[in-house]
Amino acid sequence: NGRCVSHDFVCDGDNDCGDESDEQEHMCRTPAPTCPPGEFKCENGHCISLIKVCDRNDDCSDNSDEKGCGINECTDPSIHHCDHNCTDTPTSFVCTCHWGNKAFIGRVGTDGTNKTAIITTKVEWPNGITIDYTNDHLYWSDAHLNYIEYSDLDGQHRHTVYDGNLPHPFALTVFEDAVYWTDWNTRTVEKGNKYNGSGREVLVNTTHRPFDVHVCHPYRQPIVNNPCAVNNGGCSHLCLIRHGGQEHTCECPDHFLAVQIGATHQCESHQWQCANKRCIPDSWQCDGEDDCGDQSDEDSAHCSSRTCQPGQFKCRNGRCIPQSWKCDVDDDCGDNSDEPLEECMGPAYRCDNHTEFDCKTNYRCVPLWSVCNGHNDCRDNSDEQSCDEPHWKCDGDNDCGDNSDEELHLCLDIECEAPFRFRCDNNRCVYSHEMCNSIDDCGDGSDERQENCEKPTHGPCTEDEYKCTNGHCIPLQYACDDYDDCGDESDELGCHSGSGHTCSANMCEHNCTDLTEGGFLCSCRPGYRPKATEKHTCEDVNECDVFGTCPQDCRNTKGSYECFCAEGFLSFGEPHGTECAAQGNPPVLLLPDNVRIRRFNLSMEQYSDYVDDAEHIQALDYLWDPEGEGLSIVYWTVLGQGSEFGSIKRAYMTTFNDYGNNPAKEVDLNLRYIAKPEGIAVDWVGRHIYWTDSGTNRIEVAKIDGRYRKWLIHTDLDQPAAVVVNPSLGMMYWTDWGKNPKIESAWMDGQHREVLVRGEDLGWPTGLALDYVNGNRIYWCDSKENIIESMKPDGTDRKIVISGDIGHPYSLDVFEGHVYWTTKDKGEVWKTNKFGQGNKVKVLTINPWLTQVRIYQEHRHNQTVPNPCKNVCSHLCLLRPGGYTCACPQGSPPPNVDSVECDAAIEPPVVMPPACRCMNGGTCYTDEGGLPKCKCPYGYSGSYCEMGKYKGAPAGTAVAVFLAVIIILITGALAVGVFLNYKRTGSFIPSMPKLPSFSSLVKSADTGNGVTFRSGNNVDLGPSHTGVSVIDTVMQMDDNFAIEAGRQPMTFENPLYATAPVSGDPAVIHATQVTVNVSADQSNNFVNPTYRGDQSVINTSPVSSDPVQESRWSLFKQKLKPSTTFENPSYSEMKDKKHVRSSGDSSAPEPSPFIPAPKPPRKDRPSAFSPTEDSFKDTANLVKEDTDV
Repeated sequence: NGRCVSHDFVCDGDNDCGDESDEQEHMCRTPAPTCPPGEFKCENGHCISLIKVCDRNDDCSDNSDEKGCGINECTDPSIHHCDHNCTDTPTSFVCTCHWGNKAFIGRVGTDGTNKTAIITTKVEWPNGITIDYTNDHLYWSDAHLNYIEYSDLDGQHRHTVYDGNLPHPFALTVFEDAVYWTDWNTRTVEKGNKYNGSGREVLVNTTHRPFDVHVCHPYRQPIVNNPCAVNNGGCSHLCLIRHGGQEHTCECPDHFLAVQIGATHQCESHQWQCANKRCIPDSWQCDGEDDCGDQSDEDSAHCSSRTCQPGQFKCRNGRCIPQSWKCDVDDDCGDNSDEPLEECMGPAYRCDNHTEFDCKTNYRCVPLWSVCNGHNDCRDNSDEQSCDEPHWKCDGDNDCGDNSDEELHLCLDIECEAPFRFRCDNNRCVYSHEMCNSIDDCGDGSDERQENCEKPTHGPCTEDEYKCTNGHCIPLQYACDDYDDCGDESDELGCHSGSGHTCSANMCEHNCTDLTEGGFLCSCRPGYRPKATEKHTCEDVNECDVFGTCPQDCRNTKGSYECFCAEGFLSFGEPHGTECAAQGNPPVLLLPDNVRIRRFNLSMEQYSDYVDDAEHIQALDYLWDPEGEGLSIVYWTVLGQGSEFGSIKRAYMTTFNDYGNNPAKEVDLNLRYIAKPEGIAVDWVGRHIYWTDSGTNRIEVAKIDGRYRKWLIHTDLDQPAAVVVNPSLGMMYWTDWGKNPKIESAWMDGQHREVLVRGEDLGWPTGLALDYVNGNRIYWCDSKENIIESMKPDGTDRKIVISGDIGHPYSLDVFEGHVYWTTKDKGEVWKTNKFGQGNKVKVLTINPWLTQVRIYQEHRHNQTVPNPCKNVCSHLCLLRPGGYTCACPQGSPPPNVDSVECDAAIEPPVVMPPACRCMNGGTCYTDEGGLPKCKCPYGYSGSYCEMGKYKGAPAGTAVAVFLAVIIILITGALAVGVFLNYKRTGSFIPSMPKLPSFSSLVKSADTGNGVTFRSGNNVDLGPSHTGVSVIDTVMQMDDNFAIEAGRQPMTFENPLYATAPVSGDPAVIHATQVTVNVSADQSNNFVNPTYRGDQSVINTSPVSSDPVQESRWSLFKQKLKPSTTFENPSYSEMKDKKHVRSSGDSSAPEPSPFIPAPKPPRKDRPSAFSPTEDSFKDTANLVKEDTDV
């Protein structure tokens, strides 16, 4: 079949070729032994008896029977190099290999515990194995079954990459989207797509069998939490990480004994110690049973303050259960707190239609494979209904992998259960939550059509219903029942129950509704509400106080409101101000991922690297163009590792699309003894940087160049993370996700510290952001609770933006109308409407080491905030509400009251190195003086390659000037041509020739005026005479050409000069008649068909044919005889008396039925000059030029 296998695999009992051609009988017949049994084969081919081997006599004559005698090579691995078994022979040794009785792939903790086999089926020779740390997948290769597969780390959900079509895969590794492997048979290193095997290619061919293969990159060894990092985990010798990666085991080396120091009784890491020192499983706490025997595991104080581990849900009674048990229709907590109805029925716990089935009457989600399996997994039997038609048919998802479940002819009979599913225009059914998500799930765009995305208008209410202010209709008896049935309280605010009055009394200012049990209900028009004290009157509603009314600025009006865009933003869409876009450059995402900082342009959807080849980058912020020179400065933090301290660095932001020609020159601010700077914020008004340090548990501040460092907050901090500042309010905010998580605020000088959100309502608040253009709202993400929320700057009006399956958000930022966040699980960037409206949209995927997302755009910060600190304080001028505070560096005494001077040294500002600013593809380099220079590409010059080389014009100007000159020249030439034509003809537009119909080309030869087209083959057009005139070609022919008997010559006539006088000069060629004799059976009259039409053929009288011998032209004229006429009919319509009409006009043949009838010819405008007035100088010159050629 063309496959190449190693010779070693021929006749080995395995079908390595796939067609058994390597195991055919005629190839695998065992040859006869060279020596009979009982004899030894010498190296020279001789045979001796086995008893003569190792008898100290050279019986072989080459001493091969005495080599290695008395030596057991199997005792020394450095000699035999056998991988498995070694068998000693009298003169040598034999290596044998085995795969064991049953091959498998196993897993064990790095401390040797929890050993288990995870892959036990369809595995023979598992040579290669590797882990995809990005997706938590296990990849392996089988050299006997010739495949590469992958599964999760538990050995479940196996998928095939290559199935039986690899000759002999040995080792493999995974990086990004590719799998790399070595092959023993083909001696190659190959790669392909790690999911489906596409794009397979050979990277290198080797002359030997390649063994192992690895990709060297930091992402192949991800940085994770190391329980042995601090003080070796408390172990004296070996600290081994347990299964799960969160705990460790202390072990002693071989031949050492474990010694317990002290008498303190300690429980295992998975246990909890009771008050009576008893150890119980950690999960037995707060489960309602006295497992300790002293009630200490059920103590209410302990259960209320208990903190659950990551991935667990804390019940109201303090019990911890897996997060996946929440909203599963089981009372796992015992107090039903894990089944809150409103939350479980909300969008946060919506089923994933790609992998789960949404039960009909409850909020339970079951796997898709459990649908129609005969078991009531939903507990309402909805997963076993309508099983005749699989629910995955025509649902908009390619479940089969070949799209056969989405063929449109299958969708005609599928029932779309409204309102759960939507029928597309092409009859496909998609789930309702997939509508209006900016993704064409239908395939024809009908799920994203505007009319399908508009909110439905409420119809009129019936007589038995009450119409709420928001348009909803509720039963009339629900009004004034002390429950907000409308959702806007309009059915409860204006109640006058049992008053004895009705609407006929006209007491209501706006609307009135009589109640069924007496009394009436006053309601107000939209934009108004009943007053609290006078329920029959209405007052204006300030819609601007309602979260989500306007994305930026809002102005309340009487009964309504108006939305406006902030300065630097433009409104687009209707109504005005509901969508705002920033002016200037498109926003860019800054994405630090531990070893680099990447940029992603949201407009062009393109990547570029800003900082590369770095380590442990955690957080960043920037200062937009501080000097007004178009140069912004980016600040980022570097985490300390072990004994190495962290740092804060800065560099100028380079152009996005400079393709690395302007490298960023990073500068360390030399801030000493920084441990783990988790967050950083830049005060763009006062020109300071603020950062949090979870290693020292401090929040510090310094000038933007690192001078005058000061501690601001250094008490009651456990794990400070994100920090943001708001110079317009003089406030700063930070998160702490330690044992007592909280979100706090303080003045930017560190005073007036206040807790905004406390621990009982938080899990792990890791991200923080401010919406500077919409009321300075605070947004934060909780990585443990999987939620993003917002609140006002004072901690009130707390609102949920999005929750549920959002990938454990770690960092977030807010810009324009969206909130962006990163996921800790997969390193993705998502966005959604900042008011929680609409669906989430994945922007891009980076990697699991992504630590932050920051929007880089000039209008992200309010640049119009005034700076009250200009030249005021000697060292630090820190903003606060309504003013500023002068502060001194750490270690120096504070300034006196009303003093702006500090008793501290004055340090000179730290100057940034000059930035590389090469443009137009210029490459930046450093000269001998350390200054950046630009190497400009061809066509550009200047300090920054900003100018074209021609006359110092900017780039592109030279080309524009050149094109302008060309256009001017062409226009001038046309003008001159038109002017000359006007002087000659009296018309600005030259006369154009008439174009006949095609039928005029097909004429009978009998007329003498056409060309007869005949079928045939082997048409010989004669020899080619490139570059030679027609007349010279004729002169070079045989003399019989013109006078051969029985042949009639053809006459080429130009009626323009038909009456011209004949010159006796032999050098002048008369254009009135030129006769050429050709081989033809009949005379043919070639008339220019372009002007043929119905014109008359003009016959000119031949000129005198007196013999003239002085030149070749005279000889040629003697041989010519008038015959077939080649006419130029350009002037055939002219009424010249000297022209004689043809005496015999033959009738035209019938037109072909396949050719349209010719149109009547259009009369040309007669020339203002007579054609006979030419002096023949032009013609003579043309003939002379032709002769020269």
